[in-house]
Amino acid sequence: MTMKDVARSIRAVGLSGLAVLALLAVGAGCRRNDQIERYFVDKPPGGDAGDRARPLGEKGAEPLPAGEGREPADTETRLLGAIVPRGSRCWFFKMIGPADSVAPHAEGFTALVESIRFGEGEGTTPTWDLPEGWRQDPGRGMRLATIRPDPDDSALEMSVIPLPVRGPDIDGYVLSNVNRWRGQVGLDGIEAGRLAEQTTAVALGDATATIVDVTGKRASDGAHPMSSGSTGMGRN
Repeated sequence: MTMKDVARSIRAVGLSGLAVLALLAVGAGCRRNDQIERYFVDKPPGGDAGDRARPLGEKGAEPLPAGEGREPADTETRLLGAIVPRGSRCWFFKMIGPADSVAPHAEGFTALVESIRFGEGEGTTPTWDLPEGWRQDPGRGMRLATIRPDPDDSALEMSVIPLPVRGPDIDGYVLSNVNRWRGQVGLDGIEAGRLAEQTTAVALGDATATIVDVTGKRASDGAHPMSSGSTGMGRN
């Protein structure tokens, strides 16, 4: 049946406006050239919330630790981190949470970083000594390991993540990640000339760890307010 056939039927029987619309719909469905097309879209890859990546521009991506960003609005938040470039990879050690929960573990964090050792060869995986009472769980996704300073506090954890280093400017790479971490607790970024005074360098054989200890507050609307002040390792 064509559209012309439908029109002739309408004029012949004088159907009401509602019936006209019904016949037009049926007539349109009678055309032989009409086809139903189906499209399939790939399902986005799944994954645990703790392994979701956040962008780092051209520098790679760091998974979001489970529990990070879940502190109540305006909670004072402290971040302990260590950035260890070695060869073509950079190792990130990071703990973030409410300041009063993180504070008791600052010395242990420093001791763990100071104990990091690398074997011979650029691609070796680091080892370290766990402070007394700390527990290490196997890694998953991009993580090498998840370390829990307080086994009774499941929300507080330390992630260990390797990422590729792109480009020859290692100092710039470290600075950009220091500023990214500062932004996560609402602090302004710093210039290269202030890096030494705002971080602590620890020699690890043929590698150097840059330790970051910063405290700030998250805004109630989820944004990072610009606040001031940071604490050096060992100063609680």
